[in-house]
Amino acid sequence: MYGRKTHRLNLVFVLFFTLIGRAQETNVNQNTADSSYAYYVQKDWKQLILNGKSVVEEGGNYYYLRLRIGIAHYELKEYFLAEQHFKAAIEFNDLEDLPKEYLYYCYFFTDRIEQSRRVANQFGAEFNKKIGLDTVPLINYFGVDGGGKFSNLADVPNAGLMGFNVGHRLSSSIFIDHNYSFYTQQNDLWQFKQHDYLIQATIPLKKNHTVAASFHYVNSNTAISAPLFSLDSSGAVFVGSINVQKQFKNHRIDLGTSALGMGTNLQLQYNLGYAFYPRSNNSFSLGAKGYVHTNDGHGSTYFAVLPFLSFRPQPKLDFFASYLLNQGNNIAEWNGALVNNSPDLTTGRFSLTAGYWLTTKAKISLTYQNEQKESGWTADHNYNSLFVSLKFIP
Repeated sequence: MYGRKTHRLNLVFVLFFTLIGRAQETNVNQNTADSSYAYYVQKDWKQLILNGKSVVEEGGNYYYLRLRIGIAHYELKEYFLAEQHFKAAIEFNDLEDLPKEYLYYCYFFTDRIEQSRRVANQFGAEFNKKIGLDTVPLINYFGVDGGGKFSNLADVPNAGLMGFNVGHRLSSSIFIDHNYSFYTQQNDLWQFKQHDYLIQATIPLKKNHTVAASFHYVNSNTAISAPLFSLDSSGAVFVGSINVQKQFKNHRIDLGTSALGMGTNLQLQYNLGYAFYPRSNNSFSLGAKGYVHTNDGHGSTYFAVLPFLSFRPQPKLDFFASYLLNQGNNIAEWNGALVNNSPDLTTGRFSLTAGYWLTTKAKISLTYQNEQKESGWTADHNYNSLFVSLKFIP
């Protein structure tokens, strides 16, 4: 009996919104409105977008039109543009699930997982159950990585790195990342060991804002055993970072700051980043980060710039390339994720990462780096580094 009443109620809603849609369409040029529907039936997505844009400019703004334009952009994989129209359709009619589902996948297919979960939660438990998010796993990924740095200078030994990482949810839309790594470098005269631990929380907010806050702890030990000199010392570095990101259409801007405590020295950083997605999805993007870093209470100021680009020729394969150009002190990069506390200055670094999904649950990534070092205790040198990373999704 309850099911039959629900069916009748749903039928009433469908008839009601169909009448509203027809009434809305009569408020604009009928030929234009009919063309929009015809292009939708024919799946002529590009013409539908052009037609729909002209209708909106003429004041013909209504639910079915914005839904059709959103679907057209979605079918062309222009997810950043599609989401604007699905949001507009929801404003006209927040009882229909179709634009909500499309909006969720616009976020999901552009790797904005936290924002996709936040959007789904806004639409309630029934909606989450419908799209399969009624049970969110505690662990969303875990991985292992390792590799080596190979010096071109005999006085500077090669180095090795091994790390582990895991991500889990703190709530239905807030996620925490943990990363631990161990770094070692030694020759006949000295030995250097370092332990790193990074924790980062990613919090989605309204209007496509995302906040990422991180804390990075680095503990290192240096042992020197020379004929006339010996030393065994340890030190710690503390880094706190916060970054605010805003996505609007196919543009992304982020603004952040970091504070590095190294013994008695406090280094402050400010960074501004921009990325552009010309295809309105994440298959290709390019941008840059600019860093301003100061030392000794703004006693000295230095600059760094890091242009980058990302390319995904197919869903399973992706590439990411960047180049760091730095002056003055070493900096903490990528919201404090990468900390260089070496006395040698990194003046430049080229990095290229290729990632490939072996299965829907496992990804392998290979990273090559060429790093230029300016040293005060030995000759300037460079490292060629190679790292491999494995990521698994439960």
